[in-house]
Amino acid sequence: MKVLLDTCAIIWLGTKESNLTRATLDLLMAEDTEVCVSAVSMMELSCLQAKQRVDLGKSWQEWWDDLLVMNGWTCLSITPAIAREAYSLPEPFHRDPADRLLVATARIENAPLITGDSLLIDYPHVSTLH
Repeated sequence: MKVLLDTCAIIWLGTKESNLTRATLDLLMAEDTEVCVSAVSMMELSCLQAKQRVDLGKSWQEWWDDLLVMNGWTCLSITPAIAREAYSLPEPFHRDPADRLLVATARIENAPLITGDSLLIDYPHVSTLH
């Protein structure tokens, strides 16, 4: 099964401060689960660190690279199909462009989005886990 991590889930997992359910954590550890992240999360992470809204203990670049290698996660690019989908989502959808790209990626990849964001959890046009 393929899953996509929202930026908040990446931070929780990387800092060992997870707000995810035991069932979701078990799914992430399952041998047949392909865990993916989006390049948009890398951009969000860099902004969060620059604004001092997250403390990673090292540069965001090093933290990101270490996390992907250590966990064997796959980083998905933002493709033209994902960009198109992001701005063709059924309304109503809030204005955050990063969330649009994450939801679009989850839909294109047919992967549930693992998130703690209630706006995404409540959006009926994407499958979520938390």
